[in-house]
Amino acid sequence: SVGIIALGAYLWQKGGPHPLEHAEVVQELPVHPVWLEPKTQSPSHARWPFVLAALAFAAALPILRRRRQAKETVPKTSLVPLASKVGSGNPGDPKAYDGIILRREGSWYLNGSSGKYSFDPSSGWLSGGGEKLGRFICKQIQDRPLELPVTSYSKLASNFQIVSSEIMLEIQKPENAGALFVLPSQLNGAEYPSHTHVVKYVEEYKSDNTGGPRGQLAVHPAAAQFVLDNASSNLGPGINAVDEILNMLPEDLELVNGYLKIHDLNDGKPETE
Repeated sequence: SVGIIALGAYLWQKGGPHPLEHAEVVQELPVHPVWLEPKTQSPSHARWPFVLAALAFAAALPILRRRRQAKETVPKTSLVPLASKVGSGNPGDPKAYDGIILRREGSWYLNGSSGKYSFDPSSGWLSGGGEKLGRFICKQIQDRPLELPVTSYSKLASNFQIVSSEIMLEIQKPENAGALFVLPSQLNGAEYPSHTHVVKYVEEYKSDNTGGPRGQLAVHPAAAQFVLDNASSNLGPGINAVDEILNMLPEDLELVNGYLKIHDLNDGKPETE
């Protein structure tokens, strides 16, 4: 708006948007008497454009000041991580699961059956019913971004194939024993339908037909209940795949029931989930 007023003031004084001689006609512009025949302005009349421009600048000055103050109040982000308060997630390390696995014994219930589980923090093994069910490992893969040359993707492609099937069926096939299945989940290892709904029991997965819950239901229910019991949520801390990122950007990001929330630095209010 300031620019438009200033431009209008300039055109008013100059007699048009393009300097024209008495015999000159610009074809791109419509014929207008003001543009074809500049008139001599009185001194008082000539001052009006400058008065309008000054008023426009005065009106815009508070807005410019507020924008500058908003920029100055935005805290500068430091990418130096804070001291980690959780373990490494690597079995065998001292206190490997501190701050990650807070519930080491629990019960599960599914389709009329029930049982108990226990977790050994020294080895990472989850057991139930007198047998070992699986080993929980959540160690950091590496301390720098994954860098792969373009040629390496073609090499990886030879080890993958697209299969049109059902995840529960594929997990339970004997020929897939020892295979690695990657299941979708929230950033806390569990599967919640939204950031406002915390799933507490493996029985609730029966009403969710997405890949994550169906994959969990394909194996021993103790494993799924163990993850649900230890997932970071509004009920307490636990499994959190982005804890180091949150330490680097504590004012910008927040994990809400497995969903990453981004804060707007200008007003401090949540912007995106």
